[in-house]
Amino acid sequence: MYKMLEMLFSWCSRFLIFFMFFISSFNKIKNSLLYIYKLLITGGYDNGLEKLDQRITFFFIVAVGVVLISTLIGLISDSVKVHMESLSEGTTKVVEKNHTVILGWNDSTIRVLIQIAHLRHVFKIQNNNWKCFFFPWLKAIPSSPVVSATVVVLNESLDKNAMEDLVLASFQAVGISSKITKIGRDIIFRKGNPSLAHDLVRVGAQNATSILVMMTDEDKNENGDASGLTDNSATLRTVLALRNVILANGNPEETFNPNLRIVVELDSPCPFIDEAFFVTPTGRQVLYPQNLQRNINSILFYCASKPGLSRVLVALYNFEGVAIRCRKVKHLKGGINNEKGWFIGKTINHAHLYNYWYNGIVIGCDDPNLNFFDEEDDEDGTYNGEGCAGIQGDPSRILDAEDTLIFVSETSSPQSKPRNQNVDDDGIIIDYAKEAIPYLEATLKEREVAEMFSGGALRGGHNAALQIVPTKPLRVLLCGWRSEWDKDGASFKERIKDIAAGMAIGSVITCVNIKSRLLFGAHIEQNGFHVSKDISESPNSKLAQSQRQRWELKSDSLSGIYIEHFKADPVKYEEMVPLFSTGEYHTAICLGSVVGKDLSNHARDSRVLSMLLILRKLSKHQRTPLNIIAENYQDQTSGLAVVPLNRSREADFVNTTAIKSRSLVMNLAYPEIQDALSELIVSVPNTPEVGFIETRALGIQGATTSFGAVQHILSGIYKGRASSIGYFHENKMCLCPLPTEKILWSDRYRIIVIYRKQTANLKSLLKSRALLRNLTQYGAPPDTASLSTILSQNSDLSEGKIDDSENNNNHSQQIIEENDVNNTETKTENDVSCDDMLSPVPTLSLNVYN
Repeated sequence: MYKMLEMLFSWCSRFLIFFMFFISSFNKIKNSLLYIYKLLITGGYDNGLEKLDQRITFFFIVAVGVVLISTLIGLISDSVKVHMESLSEGTTKVVEKNHTVILGWNDSTIRVLIQIAHLRHVFKIQNNNWKCFFFPWLKAIPSSPVVSATVVVLNESLDKNAMEDLVLASFQAVGISSKITKIGRDIIFRKGNPSLAHDLVRVGAQNATSILVMMTDEDKNENGDASGLTDNSATLRTVLALRNVILANGNPEETFNPNLRIVVELDSPCPFIDEAFFVTPTGRQVLYPQNLQRNINSILFYCASKPGLSRVLVALYNFEGVAIRCRKVKHLKGGINNEKGWFIGKTINHAHLYNYWYNGIVIGCDDPNLNFFDEEDDEDGTYNGEGCAGIQGDPSRILDAEDTLIFVSETSSPQSKPRNQNVDDDGIIIDYAKEAIPYLEATLKEREVAEMFSGGALRGGHNAALQIVPTKPLRVLLCGWRSEWDKDGASFKERIKDIAAGMAIGSVITCVNIKSRLLFGAHIEQNGFHVSKDISESPNSKLAQSQRQRWELKSDSLSGIYIEHFKADPVKYEEMVPLFSTGEYHTAICLGSVVGKDLSNHARDSRVLSMLLILRKLSKHQRTPLNIIAENYQDQTSGLAVVPLNRSREADFVNTTAIKSRSLVMNLAYPEIQDALSELIVSVPNTPEVGFIETRALGIQGATTSFGAVQHILSGIYKGRASSIGYFHENKMCLCPLPTEKILWSDRYRIIVIYRKQTANLKSLLKSRALLRNLTQYGAPPDTASLSTILSQNSDLSEGKIDDSENNNNHSQQIIEENDVNNTETKTENDVSCDDMLSPVPTLSLNVYN
């Protein structure tokens, strides 16, 4: 208690002393506080504000100012924070015009961006020189808006950072420089729902030039949720949302982008999507749907009769190197002096043979004012049989300034070498035609003799125009089954026709899958096949003992071909062993898909790898090497695969994802030639195709000639409807070689050719092209019956079939049936028969299978 009182007295004494001191120095303290306050606020002080009310006012104003400024700083900080978060999440608005928009995300999206980056790289390289730096008007014009535009990706399944990381890693893996294509500057990612108009406006879809819809993964998810009752639902909603945003944006004539193109990827057939189409104010089509699965199947099965074809087609769609490109005729340079506009007024054949390009090969043209798939064009005389556009169209067509020239090149602006590099040692301009004359004359003479004494029939079809049917029948394995074949039997028949084209009578196609005997037999007999009785029921048949079924096909294009069914799972070794007990096989087509199941891409590739190991073991003792054609979805699969030994041929891997992405970018960049490109990979009569021809057929085996001379030989033999785009030397492929390159042509060379059979009936061609649009865009014709009808009524055209007696007497009198026309037409003397056009020369010198 005493201590507490002592403590209280001590504190009270201190307080009194401090209070007395404070009272005595109050004026000094308050002045000091004022000076400190003014120094902190204004950075200096003076002797003003002596009165108390002035000081109180000053203090109040400063305090209120500090509070207001602090509040504003807080609001700004929060706003910046929210904006940065929205940037990080990818939810901000994109302020761009004439850009490219990609809607959705699937396995092909990253590859699409890589292809666009390759396009940008080629364009930047063209303009990366001192002339373009100091004289900007000399820069090359982009061949497509996609080449130089900013790319905006809108996707809901992944956030912005995840998309950026995936694409950046892929760019680094393939060596794409950030100086040319930088993520965040050239490629922008945004998160949102592509089927909502609000999100489409946020990425500026109404101001875009190129739009690519890739909603196939969402289609599968929604179809799964709906138990398979909805196909292409997300894609259709996105297309309708785009239609709403673009058409509702003010006055169409003022706001509609004149260069707008919308490419839509379809995962399943959609024959009614054309009802969502819309056109520009000038009437140009805007929407280009693409059902790529049918194209992939076509490429896969064409390889059965053309080893190496997949490598060529995949390369032609790859913008990283030599690819199919196009440009307006008025923007191209050519001729011995590399003149701009040189092509105007030239024929296609002259433009192909005499352009003196060292890095490009002309393969056709397209007329922007003509939709060459419209059958009605023939009614007003627009299509009179002359001047037809397309790949390997009429070689006498005159090029107009607004025409689009189609060529194969590493760049979109091919050039001629300086004049002094186009002369020989004597200073004379190189004349490839003069060099080709001796070989051409000898070949044509040998052809006349061969045609006179040939006893073998030529088999046409989509794949065999430059080949002789081998005298030895082939045996082909088809391992696996597509689920869409159960829904669309016509597509299965198309694939069988693709395999059978170019095969000798007596050849056998063996389908290995887990379908039952009854189901497969019913599928064969109910889907347009004309078959004889099941010959496996014969008591003496080895097929009955090996539990196989065999049918003899009797349709025009498949006559003499047999189709077998062997029930087995291709990835089970014990079930595959009996398959090789009855003979050897020449080719195996390996599919990762299986009956009744929807497998992931990884699972499909795993099945293919297992199939290849089994086939390698079972074919090890074959005298004939087994050719392999296999599909793969992942890049590493082709590198991991261990294929059956074959020294003469490499295995053909058809990378499904790569083909999809490259086709989409090709159609997005060059929609004006989409129809022409579709003809290359769809089995429709009178369409151009890629083929191989041996050096013996051109009479140059053992000779040393320039590649330019080979072009003249081909043009002379095939009346200007064939162009060589490169060659295979053993297993090495060379595309677009220098025309001056001298080559000693041995029997190990195969020349890669793009060619077309000259149509003998124009209306039939137009009907076939109308069918082609249904196949490539919508995925199926309006009904299955129309497909069977058109193909059967054009069977003579598709096969190049000619009666033997007429073939020996008069090739110009071929009778061709027309679709929906009861009478027949006889060709005039100006028409050239299909076999006159593309018969192998000489007949007995081609044997691609020996």
